Amino acid sequence: MRPILARLELGEGFGPGPRVRPVPDRFVADFDDVLAARSEGGLALLDPGLGSDTDPRVLITTDLVYGRVRIEASYARCVARAGGRPWLVPPGETDVDGLLDLADAVVLAGGAFDIHPRHYGQTVTARLDRVVEERTTLELALARGALARGIPILGVCGGMQALAVVGGGTLIQDLPTEPTHEQPTDPSTPWHPVALSGALAGWLGDVVQANSTHHQAVDRCGPDFEVAGRSPDSVIEAIVWREHRFAVGVQWHPERLGDARLYEALIAATRGAR
Repeated sequence: MRPILARLELGEGFGPGPRVRPVPDRFVADFDDVLAARSEGGLALLDPGLGSDTDPRVLITTDLVYGRVRIEASYARCVARAGGRPWLVPPGETDVDGLLDLADAVVLAGGAFDIHPRHYGQTVTARLDRVVEERTTLELALARGALARGIPILGVCGGMQALAVVGGGTLIQDLPTEPTHEQPTDPSTPWHPVALSGALAGWLGDVVQANSTHHQAVDRCGPDFEVAGRSPDSVIEAIVWREHRFAVGVQWHPERLGDARLYEALIAATRGAR
């Protein structure tokens, strides 16, 4: 493994568009540095410099935009706050077994991208936003491998959708815009409640206040997962695989809300605790 130091890029101002989206703090690195490290053999991971070497190692997937690897800093900060050592995985890595050999846990992060419907046996029938195949291919492979090995895995927003697809499920390609499910306000504030069940209710309570930054959602979660949370308009907001040590997907972003409880549960699962 060759670690690459990730740079912290502080957010400033707001992004364009009709929704209130503050530009977040991000960890970034040049993809050319990733390619150079991979050409020397071994894995190229980004090191945000959080946590300690004795903490459980948590792989966090990242995005690739305009030649830069990037991820909202809140993911790595939440992992470190929960007691883990975050490592950031750039898109395009093919040595999935090597990654999982290093991992005590995996976080499939969200981002401004869609999973192409061909991955769940459908054609494009509605709005399809940015597709990053290098990322989707890696995330689906990491999900399959983590589920097969029993490695704790948390899917956030698009990461939950990836878990559902790997579990044999399908997605709603575009949620109705009237009334809107996606919040137009700052996603560091809640938008709607989610009613929870099972282990999620044990960790978070029967109802959690969630944010909402997605236009796609899980339609069917597949036979291995079960629905563990819904919004008032019946959108699936959480899924769990009961037979797995920790395989959880949530459609909202707890790290943006400053809520580390699911990340704490993820780290606890690496230590054999629930």
